[in-house]
Amino acid sequence: MAQRLLLALLWRLLKVPRCMRSILIKPLIWLLSRTKLARICEDMSSIFNALSVPEINALARLSIANVAANMVNILDIKKDTYRINSPIPIAQLTDSGAVFASIHMGKTDSVAYALKQSGVQVCTMIGAGRHSPVLHQLGVRTLQYLGIDYIKKSATTFFQLAHRLSQGQSVFIHSDLKNEGQEVSFLGFQTTIPKTAASLSVLAKKPLYFIYVLPSERKYEYVVNIELVEDLSALELSGTQKIEQLSHALALKMEKTILQNPAQWFWLYNRFKNCRIK
Repeated sequence: MAQRLLLALLWRLLKVPRCMRSILIKPLIWLLSRTKLARICEDMSSIFNALSVPEINALARLSIANVAANMVNILDIKKDTYRINSPIPIAQLTDSGAVFASIHMGKTDSVAYALKQSGVQVCTMIGAGRHSPVLHQLGVRTLQYLGIDYIKKSATTFFQLAHRLSQGQSVFIHSDLKNEGQEVSFLGFQTTIPKTAASLSVLAKKPLYFIYVLPSERKYEYVVNIELVEDLSALELSGTQKIEQLSHALALKMEKTILQNPAQWFWLYNRFKNCRIK
């Protein structure tokens, strides 16, 4: 009962006018800074070792401010505008389905929404919600509000995503979280990334694209960047080798984007816990 009341309260707060929601951002920044700033600065210091302590601190605070604003303004995804930056028209990219691998930049699921608005039949994945039931339900309700098709994480998630691809749909997967998968060097750490996107691409014989969103110079407008990860069709490699090569190529693209736009990435997640510096 208490969780349902909390969910109803949070949903109501997210739906108030933007000018009223701006009042919520400052206390959220304060709370996140109190609990996450030290650890974020530690991670950034290991990655951006050329920056001074004050510069690291300023960068960490800016990233926290961006995350707080994105969280509070999550439902504005419908009101924002999106410009697709792709060398090939989106309809041609997804004429028979494709795999889109993304990173946590901007408002969560804004990229999936931008794809949907561009006419792409896209399905995304959401966690099982065991650790944070209220936040999970908030995420589910947000996807429903945006009209984005989704699959809850379970033992059969991979097969459900593969089935969607076999029907000509596209799938959208966040690939920057730490998960048991492909061992890679990522932002100077020896860690792992999920192999889900690469495995789906190889097994379903669908192209794998790296997709991410950045704010444009215009207010409330975002640029959705789409890049082919790698074309391995002409190479005589085994399925396992293709998955490994695609995973490494995806890690490099994610790393490059984060290094170029560090204030936009979701540093709140303890991505490098128990990872060793390479």
